[in-house]
Amino acid sequence: DMAVGIAALLGYQLPRNFGPALLSRDLGEMWRLWHITLGTWFRDYVFAPLVKNRRDPGAIAGGLFITMTLIGFWHGADWKFIVWGSLQGMAMAYLTFTRLRNRREKKAKLPYIVALPLTFGFTTLASAFFRADDMRTAVGVLIADFSGSSGISSITIYPLLAFATLGLIHGGWHRYDFENRIVRIPGMWFAVGCGVALAVAFAFTPREIRPFVYFQF
Repeated sequence: DMAVGIAALLGYQLPRNFGPALLSRDLGEMWRLWHITLGTWFRDYVFAPLVKNRRDPGAIAGGLFITMTLIGFWHGADWKFIVWGSLQGMAMAYLTFTRLRNRREKKAKLPYIVALPLTFGFTTLASAFFRADDMRTAVGVLIADFSGSSGISSITIYPLLAFATLGLIHGGWHRYDFENRIVRIPGMWFAVGCGVALAVAFAFTPREIRPFVYFQF
């Protein structure tokens, strides 16, 4: 949003690049909303030439796996990115087969309340490879997650409440179109709201400097 806004001030109209991806019911929907310009380029110049027969589930699954693996490689010539991309590709290939089978057998889709946490959980776990410094660290994080040795008993109720609150805000923002509602607020109240938001943001700003993750690419 900041990149789009700053570009607009300078007279450039950048395309929308991110949507409410983490509210998606499956990985296909998530990747249509996450880094849209990158995904669109790989769809048009990698996936489309690879998959000539769009009715062949095997071809679609193979194309998805290769495309997602290359997206991982695009982030860096490191095994952790390749593993991350391959995991995305394998999951999307499996979901493609499942969706086509369910369509033939006329099975109902998973309820959104079930599909959302499954998609979010997979995305979060796979991100261990994306964000870790190396493969050993990523594997260590996942082992700690599933072995119960990560110190979860020391987590207080406050981070959980913060996480739930942010989830409600994130969901409500897009469901109830808060963006267009906010611009209709009278100027004085809008200024007060911005001041409060900035004060809260500064109050919770960490002391250490954390560069934006995409600066490294």
